[in-house]
Amino acid sequence: MASNYYDSTPLVECDIEVTKEQFLEANIVPFRGQRFLKKQLPLILLIAAAYFPLYVEVLNYGIGEYILVFAALNVFLVAVLVLQQVLINKETVKNLEQLYTTGEVVFKKERVRLYKYTYQRENEYIKGEYYWSEGVGCVETKGLFIVIEKREAPPFVIPKASLTKDQQEKVKRLLTSVYAKRYRYINR
Repeated sequence: MASNYYDSTPLVECDIEVTKEQFLEANIVPFRGQRFLKKQLPLILLIAAAYFPLYVEVLNYGIGEYILVFAALNVFLVAVLVLQQVLINKETVKNLEQLYTTGEVVFKKERVRLYKYTYQRENEYIKGEYYWSEGVGCVETKGLFIVIEKREAPPFVIPKASLTKDQQEKVKRLLTSVYAKRYRYINR
């Protein structure tokens, strides 16, 4: 591949291989709290609206008669939210596993070159150069650097096991400088 427009020498160059477990982690961990709230908000608002007449009754007549009703409704609400979250997570994992095993994820094993402004990815099927600025953010875990790309693209995953300690430090410095406030570490 031709040298990068801005830099002729990559900051880091290495071969990486993303396992199925790493692919699943990279696609679930960065979005864990965001997906839950976004999908649950309409349900929470609907249940709160259904509770509203009960709140009015309690304010008017006292809580004595309605304490069991409140307790039962709260238990039911928590059970529904937990069950729905478990089912959503299982479905998401199933879909991601299928995506990984069907070969639709092109970048499982590849050669990467990381530059100050761009990165290059290359394997037997495809070559590409991408700008860091096209990324939405970056998440670091104990074993991965995860660059979150545009919504329709899977994240760019760099397993730390594929890097030397020196390369890990260079990648961390690069990604923290590129993404600044959009860079976060998740202790997982």
